[in-house]
Amino acid sequence: MSSASSIWTLKNGGGGWDHPIHIHFEEGQILARDGSAANVPAGERGRKDVYRLRPGGTVTITMQFRDFGGMFMEHCHNTVHQDNAMLLRWEIDDNGAPFLRPLPTPIPRPQGVTFEAPTEILPSCHIARMTALTLLMVAGAVHTTSAVADRLWGRDYFPNVALITHTGKPVRFYDDLLKGKSVVINVIYTRCRDRCPLETAKLAQVQRLLSDRMGTDIFFYSISIDPEWDTPAVLREYAEKFHAGPGWLFLTGKREDIAAVQKKLGLYSRTDAVNPDGHLPSLMIGNEPTGQWMLNSAVDNPRFLAATIGNFLLGWKNTAAVTAKSYEGARPISGFEAGSYLFETKCAACHTFGEGDSIGPDLAGVTRVRDRAWLEGFIKAPDKMLAQNDPIATSLFAKYRQVVMPNLRLGDDDVAALMKYMDAQSAAVHNANRKTR
Repeated sequence: MSSASSIWTLKNGGGGWDHPIHIHFEEGQILARDGSAANVPAGERGRKDVYRLRPGGTVTITMQFRDFGGMFMEHCHNTVHQDNAMLLRWEIDDNGAPFLRPLPTPIPRPQGVTFEAPTEILPSCHIARMTALTLLMVAGAVHTTSAVADRLWGRDYFPNVALITHTGKPVRFYDDLLKGKSVVINVIYTRCRDRCPLETAKLAQVQRLLSDRMGTDIFFYSISIDPEWDTPAVLREYAEKFHAGPGWLFLTGKREDIAAVQKKLGLYSRTDAVNPDGHLPSLMIGNEPTGQWMLNSAVDNPRFLAATIGNFLLGWKNTAAVTAKSYEGARPISGFEAGSYLFETKCAACHTFGEGDSIGPDLAGVTRVRDRAWLEGFIKAPDKMLAQNDPIATSLFAKYRQVVMPNLRLGDDDVAALMKYMDAQSAAVHNANRKTR
């Protein structure tokens, strides 16, 4: 039950195994072992998210669910995360009534991976709403039906609510956007002064890396959490600013419908309505036909994201032989300097050195043409300078289609490292240009 303390009892039903049970997203505290607080050693009395469940024993824990309103994951750490046979997911609905569903199990073969309904699930998994919630995990085997598998993460799970694309086209979330597709979904809003511009710029880079797979094999959906402001026309202008191409839709609709979608995707936080700038820049990556879903960061390295998305969603299609390469031919690792790392992770989605304007301006020579104190202040707090109607900040905002440079909360050392890096890159571009004249 959200925002209420709950007491769970985990029970090991047999097999002679120790099970380290990991419950993701929340921490708890052990109250008792085998029904007695005296059986809890001092080393187990702090906050934990993994609970050792001994053979034939029980562990009673207390947990409190806060603002996370998405899907929770729980599994046994005797196995890896990819082993769905010992994994279950559950969620808490608006009325505080959780439910559990088994996941399809991946079956790797030389021709690729297929997914089958699990033949072993935890048969007595249920959560009863009483004074406290009790979760009974009983290790035993039962057979599930194909009908159960058919309902997993499909029409019976996802809300088929009406949304509108940035082109003004009405769509249904499940029927038109999810059914039969491989998708990447995030939430944004166009007035965001925090992470949204950065994560959208990062996705634009991923879009380019995925190339012709966009709109055919993979579909991007960016859903607004400010639907009253973000009309289709506003979203269309926003999509154009970030060069969104085929296969990438920006969506709006009724606030309650969007919240329902967020909750089912695990992209919902109760704080969004109060402070939408605080929403996490997360991506939900999913293959609807197989029921496989993965949560990732939307502001990760674009090459890593593109590889992760491609491999997770489409890797099973690749049956070509791979020729092994020697590490002797690998390029030396570079970019360990703080400034280089900061630029690549925080700035490269919008800026270049000597390659022309992108979403933001080309930065070659910027440390020579701008006052250094002004530049350091702008890097550190661009939102404040824009709010103060700084003439240069206002001019740049207008010139680059009102794309907001986010406040990355950089410290003085970070800013100094970036300035040093921009000095070096500007000098390199200047020297290269002199040699070509």
